[in-house]
Amino acid sequence: MRASFLASLILIGLSTTTVGAFAASGVLGASDALAASDALAASGALARSEELVACDAKRDHGLRDQAKRCYRALTLTSRDAWIRAEAYWALSDFKAANRWFADAMRAREDSPDIRTRWGRLYLETQQPGDASKLFREALELDPRHVDARLGTALVMLQGFEPGAREILEALMSEAPSHREVRLLAARLALEEGNRIGASALLEEVLAASEVEDAMRLEAYALLAAMDHLEGKQQSPWTDRALQQNPSYGEVYATIAYFHVIRRLYREAIAFYGKGVSLDPELWSAHTELGINLLRDNRFDEARTHLEMAYNGNPFSAQTVNTLRLLDSFDRFRVSTHRRGEQDITLRLHRDEAGVLSPYVLDLVERSIEHFTERYGFRLHEAVVVELYPQPADFAVRTVGMPGIGILGATFGYVVAMESPSARGIEDEFDWGSALWHEMAHVFTLEATHHQVPRWFSEGVSVFEEWTSGPTQQRGVSPLFLQALHEERLLPVGSLDQGFIRPSYPDQVAVSYVQSGLICQFIAEHWGIDALVKLLYQFDGKTPSGIAVERALEVAHEEFDERFLAYLDERFAPLAGTLGNWQTLVEAAGAAAGEGRWSDVVDLADEARFIYPEYVGVNSPYLVLAHARQVLGDASAARELRHEYWRRGGRRPKELMALAESLVARGDAGEAIAVLESVVWVAPLDGELHVRLGEMLLEQGRAAEAAREFQVLLASDPHDKADAHYRLARAYDRLGASEQTRLHLLHSLEIAPAYRPAQKLLLEISRRP
Repeated sequence: MRASFLASLILIGLSTTTVGAFAASGVLGASDALAASDALAASGALARSEELVACDAKRDHGLRDQAKRCYRALTLTSRDAWIRAEAYWALSDFKAANRWFADAMRAREDSPDIRTRWGRLYLETQQPGDASKLFREALELDPRHVDARLGTALVMLQGFEPGAREILEALMSEAPSHREVRLLAARLALEEGNRIGASALLEEVLAASEVEDAMRLEAYALLAAMDHLEGKQQSPWTDRALQQNPSYGEVYATIAYFHVIRRLYREAIAFYGKGVSLDPELWSAHTELGINLLRDNRFDEARTHLEMAYNGNPFSAQTVNTLRLLDSFDRFRVSTHRRGEQDITLRLHRDEAGVLSPYVLDLVERSIEHFTERYGFRLHEAVVVELYPQPADFAVRTVGMPGIGILGATFGYVVAMESPSARGIEDEFDWGSALWHEMAHVFTLEATHHQVPRWFSEGVSVFEEWTSGPTQQRGVSPLFLQALHEERLLPVGSLDQGFIRPSYPDQVAVSYVQSGLICQFIAEHWGIDALVKLLYQFDGKTPSGIAVERALEVAHEEFDERFLAYLDERFAPLAGTLGNWQTLVEAAGAAAGEGRWSDVVDLADEARFIYPEYVGVNSPYLVLAHARQVLGDASAARELRHEYWRRGGRRPKELMALAESLVARGDAGEAIAVLESVVWVAPLDGELHVRLGEMLLEQGRAAEAAREFQVLLASDPHDKADAHYRLARAYDRLGASEQTRLHLLHSLEIAPAYRPAQKLLLEISRRP
C-alpha cells in the first residue's frame, strides 16, 4: 500500500458513487443481524433490565426464534422507551430504535447512559460523527462516565486515530471489572501482534466470577483467532463458542477479520463463508465476504453476497457503496495482455484507457522482469491492475484496509490505485512510482504466502521506488526528520505498530520512510542478497526481530543501534536545523511575493544548502530558479530546475520549462528524459505528448514517437486532424505505408484543406 498523508478511510458521504446512510434512506445506517448485536448490551457496564437480559440469554445460546419473539414482545408491552429502543435494535429495526432512543432521551434529558447507548447504536451503524457527538454530551454530564469514554475510544479506533490507547489504558486502571474494556484491549493487543498480552486479558475476562454470555462468546472468538494466527488449523475455542451458541457465525467472522489484517484475503474468504453458513443473517459478514471476494477478483460471487447483505440490511453505507461501485464497472474497459509467460489484465475507465494502457503495460512488464530477477520468485497467476479516476470509487474498492487513506492497494495479484486524473496536476501525484510500489507488494506478498509483515513489505516497496522506479525520488520528508529529532522512531521488532495503530499524527507516514530507509541500510551494509534473504525469513511465525537476526547474523537490538547511528550520520545535523530551514523557506516565499528577488536568492540558496534533498511543496529549488530567471540568469535557472528534476522533483510545469531550455541548449536527449518523467505525473496532458513525440521523431526514435501520437489521439484532442497527421508522419518513418495512408486519410476527412496532410499524402503517392 502506498500512503498519502490523509485521514483514514471513512466512507460515509463520498462522491456520487458513495452514499451516507441518511442520504440513502433517511434513517440510520446498518449493523449486523441479531447474533451480532452490540456486546455492551450484556456487559453489565450499564444497567440492563431483567426483561432484556432474558431475551439476551436466548440470543446468546442460539435460540434465535425465541429471542426474536422475546424482543418483539418488549416492543409491544414495555412502557420504557429505552427498553423499546434496545429491543428494536436487537431486531435490527434501526429506524424504530433511533426513534425510541430519541423518546427516551426526551424523558430523561440528564441521562449520560441513554446518550451513550444511543451513541453506540450510531457507531455500530456507521455514523461515527453522530456517535462522537452523543459521547461528548454524555461526558459533559458525567466526565468520568466509563462507557462514554469507551465509546470515544471506539470512534477513534474505528478511524485509526491516535489517542484511543491512552483512553483505554486509563479505563483499564479505573474500571478493572469492566469486561468490554478488557475485551477491546485484548483485540487491540492481538491486532498489534501482542499475543501474550491479549491472552492474559482474555483469561481475566473468562476467570471472572460472573461472565455474561456475550462476553464469553467474544472472548472465545478472540482466542480462536489467536490460535489460527499461530498456524493452528483447528481451535478448541471455536468448539466452545459453538457449544454455547451453535449459530454463532461471529466466531468465524472474527477469525476472518484477523486474516484480513494480515492480508490473508483468501483465507479470510473461507472463514467469512463459514460464518454466514452458520448465521445467514450475519449481514456484516456477508458484506465483508463480498469485499474480500472483490479483492480476489471474484466479482460475481462478491455481488451475490453483497446483494444478500443489502436485502437483509438495506441501510449499510458500506454495502450500498460497494454495490454502486460494482454497477459503475460498465464504464470501465477490461483488457487482457500476454507478456512473455505472464498475463496482465487491465481494468481502466473507458475515458482514460486509450491514454494509460501503453504506459501501464510497459511499467507492469518492466516491474515484473525486475522483481522476478531480484527476489527469485515467479508469479503464478495473472496480475490485475485497476485505476480509478474517482478517489471515492477507489476508497470504496479498498474499504476495510487498516490505518490510512491510500493511493494504491495490493490484494495479492490484484492491484488497485487512483488514476492520474484522481488528483490535480498541482498535487504532483507520481502515479508511475505508485504503481511500481504496488507491483513490489505483489512479489513480497506472494513470495511469502502473504506472511511478510507490513513494515517490511512497505519498506521494500519504498526502497524499490527510490532505487529502481520510474522517477527514483529519494528525499526524506520533513515529517520523518522531525520524528527522528524527537526520537519517535520504533524499533524494528515493533515497527508494524506504526502502520496499524499509530500513536501520534503522521506516524504512518514516518513509518513508511523509516521502513524504506531500513531496507536501504540493509542493502548498503549487508548487500541486496541479505535483503532478499530477510524477505524469505517471514513465515507467519517468526517475529521481525528474530528474522533480522537470522538473515543478518546480528542481534536485533544491535541492528536498531546501528540503524540509528546510520540515520544520525546522514540526517542528524539536518534534523536539528529543520526549524531554521522552515523559517528560510517561508521567508523566501514572502520575499518572492513582494518581488524582492535578490533576497529570494539569498534565502532560498541557504535553505537549499541546508536541505538539498527536499523537492516537495515550496521547494527552494523552484523559487530560486524563478528568481534567477527574473534576474536574467537563464542558465542558472535551468541548472536549478535540472537539479530539482535529478533529485526527483515532479512538478510538470517546471519540468516542461526545463525541457524547453535543454532543447535550446542543444541537449535534446536529456530533454526527452525529462518529458518522459512528466508522463508519470501528467499523462493526460495532450501538449506533453505533442512535444515528446516530436522530439522523439527528430531523434530518429519513430516507434516511440508513434506511441506518443497514438496516446495523443486517444486523449480526444481538439485538433484531431493534426493528431492523425503527426501519427502518419511517425508511421511513414517506420515504413508502415498502409497505416501512414490510413491516418492521412483520417486527417483529411476531418479537415480536407489541411495542407501538411495533403502534401505528405501526395508525396507517398509518388513513391515507387
